[in-house]
Amino acid sequence: MNAVPTYLMRARRGATVVEVAITAPLAFLLIVGLIVGGLGAFRYHQVANLAREGAAYAAVHGLRYQKRTGNPAATSEIVRANAIAPLAAGLSPDALECQCVIDENAETATVTIRYHWLPEAYLPPIILSSTSVMSLDQ
Repeated sequence: MNAVPTYLMRARRGATVVEVAITAPLAFLLIVGLIVGGLGAFRYHQVANLAREGAAYAAVHGLRYQKRTGNPAATSEIVRANAIAPLAAGLSPDALECQCVIDENAETATVTIRYHWLPEAYLPPIILSSTSVMSLDQ
């Protein structure tokens, strides 16, 4: 049997500690980065969905809706209150902006949502933005 000399075993005694001291912070940063990146992707998908929902609401509640029903046509405030705010679970209402433009000539409703996201890992704020355009309801 081939035995390892004891002086070689003593020389390797602290090697594991040094290896862990180098790799553990890198692994921790990688894991935290993946979590924060996943949260960012989730928040962006929320913003994109809110833009689609807002555009659908604005398309149905345009100027023709106002003429037929006598109710006010969709504005940025109305779209935000009726279509976006109820679906913005987990998003800070103060950091959410909504802009709605109804173009009767092009027969489209355009809604742009901007969310000022403050990542959970002490990163600088990031603006997530999504725009959705839909045809007006006939």
